[in-house]
Amino acid sequence: MKYGMLLLMCVLLAVGCSFGERPVQSFIENPPNVLRDTAFTEYQQKLDAVESRYLSGEATYAEYVTEKKEIEEGYSRKVGRRDKIMQGE
Repeated sequence: MKYGMLLLMCVLLAVGCSFGERPVQSFIENPPNVLRDTAFTEYQQKLDAVESRYLSGEATYAEYVTEKKEIEEGYSRKVGRRDKIMQGE
């Protein structure tokens, strides 16, 4: 029992030191670049821009749907290629 408590305290100390000055919540809200999916970030930005254009009246509904579909298909292709590479195909 004592060794279990000692081990738990060592683990908590190591985890606390590894985070440094940043609280754990900040890692969840703003993960380091290594953890970010750049393909999804780019997809989301493009989708937001198209939606913003539509909502501001700069694009018709047909243009919005067409552009949205193109963006989604591009993202699906990119993710599909990435998944094939990761699976070793």
